[in-house]
Amino acid sequence: MKKILVIIVVILLIGVGIYIYLNYTSAQALSVEQQKIVDTFGYPQQFTISYLPQGNTETTQLARTETWLYPEHQKSITFIAGKIYSVDELEATTGTMTYSDLKPEVFDFSMNYDDIAEIVGADTIEPVEIAPELNTEGQLQTYVADHLVFTIESNHLTFLQTLGIESK
Repeated sequence: MKKILVIIVVILLIGVGIYIYLNYTSAQALSVEQQKIVDTFGYPQQFTISYLPQGNTETTQLARTETWLYPEHQKSITFIAGKIYSVDELEATTGTMTYSDLKPEVFDFSMNYDDIAEIVGADTIEPVEIAPELNTEGQLQTYVADHLVFTIESNHLTFLQTLGIESK
């Protein structure tokens, strides 16, 4: 009887471990191409993450689209599903800007408001009303925080953008 109890406890512990791993390690790992960019330029000073439909009507799935901005290098690099899609020139910025120290791989589609609030601090987040005509079912909410704008749709992160703020 003791052996069966020990086996049940071990199985439960393994199950809890798997649950924690799957639910709390959902951050997006950098692709090889993204890691090369980080090794060359460092982490982006600003970035945008969105999830856009890809494929035909029968096999549509969401693809992670990221744009990383490097104002000091005057570069904008866009990735789709971790692969470089384009490298564009940025106009030089004037003035002194402050940037977030957030990293793109911290954020993932599976995140909800509470996950973002845990990262940036719930006390810094304010809801904003953007395009109420698109939010007829109440499933779309946009928020602004320090150096950050993000959208939660049906309890999933669908858009996030870090912002540079001009220093005075």
